[in-house]
Amino acid sequence: MEVLAREASLARNSAADLYDPLSGDDPWSLGCRAYSRTCFRLEMLAESGEYPWLKITRRNLYFTLFVDGVPLKFYRGSAEQPNSRTLKSGLDEALRAGQERLPFYDQEISREEEGWFWLMAIDTDQDGRTLQVYFLQANRDGETKNIFPVVETLSVVGVVSDDRAEGIDLEPAEISVPGEDTLSASKTDDDDEDN
Repeated sequence: MEVLAREASLARNSAADLYDPLSGDDPWSLGCRAYSRTCFRLEMLAESGEYPWLKITRRNLYFTLFVDGVPLKFYRGSAEQPNSRTLKSGLDEALRAGQERLPFYDQEISREEEGWFWLMAIDTDQDGRTLQVYFLQANRDGETKNIFPVVETLSVVGVVSDDRAEGIDLEPAEISVPGEDTLSASKTDDDDEDN
């Protein structure tokens, strides 16, 4: 599961690197780019054949991972509070993966029969970079359980340089009080006594 978290984190961070509000980007454009990149990276992972337990379903914007046949949806947000759209999508996929049901029966399913489904929550900072990835189970009511943070460190790595510009020498600043003569900042009371 760490490989899924790592790929999702890399995809989101690469989208955040391109985020440029001064050129017209907004949170919606960042979210769209991050979603597309995450889907792409996870799809390439599945197609690599390196992980036979991983399959995906992708139709237009609809994307679901299957881990050993178990559906797994991903979203950006808190692991403790998945949004209602994610909950509905996750439940619908879990139901599709199970036995087929008649359309009217879905309205009659009790909470216990609905069961729990798996989600991958990608928690981000204010700039859209990944802070932590969690795997969890949720139900349609928004209840969560079995929240597992990914052990692998997903911290944002940045380049820090100690290169500094050469300093320049400046003349002392002139200080004045309205109505009085201007004094040099380098002149002190001791200087007056010497004269």
